[in-house]
Amino acid sequence: MANESLRATLTQALNEYTLERGRILGRIQDARDALNDTEANLRRSQEAERSAIAADDEAVRKARELLEYYNSLPDTRPQALLEQQNILAQKQQETHRQRVESHGPVHVWTSHIKKRKAELAATEQDLKAIDARIQETNDHIARLG
Repeated sequence: MANESLRATLTQALNEYTLERGRILGRIQDARDALNDTEANLRRSQEAERSAIAADDEAVRKARELLEYYNSLPDTRPQALLEQQNILAQKQQETHRQRVESHGPVHVWTSHIKKRKAELAATEQDLKAIDARIQETNDHIARLG
């Protein structure tokens, strides 16, 4: 009789552990989804950063090329080339600003990924702990016969 009461108590605990396991599995899925979304955002921000770097490098190249050509001319240099050099320099300042700004989101998403991975790891540890409780409880129920 005592074994039946104990078996019922352990079975009830096992049912509660099983429900908790289901909740933990849901949290793991949510954590994985959040991590995947964050990784996608990082990839997008890295692509934007690569584009900004390429645009800035191209603007620098064009400005340098025109300046080198302008400086290679004899003493009478066309004013139009100097004006164009100023326009290119202004564009390059803008591309440089965009280049610098594009790194911010990459840094932010990288730190979010670290946080998401830590959250996922902690939740996976919770799953291991509840699995151990379930196994232990099953073992005790089996011993009762």
